[in-house]
Amino acid sequence: MRCNERTNSTEWILRNATSLPEFVGNTVVIGQSCTRVPMPNTTWHPIGTYDEYLSNCQQSAYCELTSLCVRKLTHGEVCMSSNQCAHLSCINQTCQIGQSSSNTNTVYIVLYVVGSVLFVVIVA
Repeated sequence: MRCNERTNSTEWILRNATSLPEFVGNTVVIGQSCTRVPMPNTTWHPIGTYDEYLSNCQQSAYCELTSLCVRKLTHGEVCMSSNQCAHLSCINQTCQIGQSSSNTNTVYIVLYVVGSVLFVVIVA
C-alpha cells in the first residue's frame, strides 16, 4: 500500500498499516449530516470495525446509513457493527459492555493448553 502526502483537503488518514482510518477535522454532532469512512475497493477488511458505520461523528454518535449522526446504541440494543455501540462491542448483533471478543482467541488458548499438556505427558 502506498499513501499520499497529507494535504489541507485530507479528511481521513492512516497512522499505520494496521490502524483504522482516522478522521482529521471537526467532528459533527447528533442530528447533523455525517461523512462515512471511504471504503476500499475490496471485500476483505483486515480490521473488523472498518465498516460503513465508521465516520466523522462525535464519539457518542455514529453515522446511520441515512448519513445523519445518531446516538450510539446501549447495552442490549440490536447492532450490525461495533462502531454503533457506546462500548464498542457488537457481539451476536447485540451491543455488549466491554471489548469485542473473538472466538479465535479462545481457540488459540485451548490449543496452547492442550499442546502444553501433551508435551508434558510425552516428555515425562
